[in-house]
Amino acid sequence: MLPYARGGGLDADAWLRGSSLTRGVPPEYIDAWLAALLNYMLDSGNQPEVAASPHLRSHGRHTSRLLWDWLASRQQTAERGRFPRP
Repeated sequence: MLPYARGGGLDADAWLRGSSLTRGVPPEYIDAWLAALLNYMLDSGNQPEVAASPHLRSHGRHTSRLLWDWLASRQQTAERGRFPRP
């Protein structure tokens, strides 16, 4: 849920630092988890459409954009416009 909350303006990184579940977790572990989720959502969003769930793939693509932006801001290496967003 944090990628969506971050997209709505929540400081998700501050939330992660304050949560008893993630406080003290090395930042590179958080980045690895975000990258794994990003990879999953990129793959999911690029699968054929599902007739029974017409918004499933667009949801995957939307979520991948949220994760991409979050991971890029955490890495501070990807400038907006330098790397194409998914």
